[in-house]
Amino acid sequence: MPPGLRPRALQRALLVAPLLAVMLGACRSPRATARPTTASPPRQPVAGITLVAHVELPTGLRFGPYEVGGLSGLTYDAAADLFYAVVDDPTEHPPARVLRFRWHPPAAPELVDWLLLTASGQPLPPTGADLEGIVRAADGTLYISSEGNAKERMGPWVGHFAPDGDLLARLPVPATFAPAVHHGIHNN
Repeated sequence: MPPGLRPRALQRALLVAPLLAVMLGACRSPRATARPTTASPPRQPVAGITLVAHVELPTGLRFGPYEVGGLSGLTYDAAADLFYAVVDDPTEHPPARVLRFRWHPPAAPELVDWLLLTASGQPLPPTGADLEGIVRAADGTLYISSEGNAKERMGPWVGHFAPDGDLLARLPVPATFAPAVHHGIHNN
């Protein structure tokens, strides 16, 4: 387990992130034009999870210089009241980045800023940075995963990033996940 990440926090992040990612998967608008709605609880709650709200943002929405959308993994910083969502597949819409926002349903999300991902101060290369997951550790660092790029023979990776978005290290990934002829990752 990564240092600074408590088992309960990791368990909560792994449980909540997919639900929130689904809710934000359709993200497409800034605060003024979003149409949040509350949802009635599901007939049979799954493991105590209840959908509280969802929001749809218009396709092509831009926040600052970048397009909002294609959001994937999600994590939450309770002290700063900020959600972090990775932008999936920056090869189509570079650079590799994280959207930070606040959301208090039924109000619309408030987009706060972008966190650009870098390696030694340079933009993270978008090829092979098909970002899927994100976890914020107690020390403020981020663990971000990429599914890699099988066509380019680039394996999946997990990066440990400083709070400012600069890559600190890549965690080891078992060789069985490396792209190969009869095993490993496949595209998308």
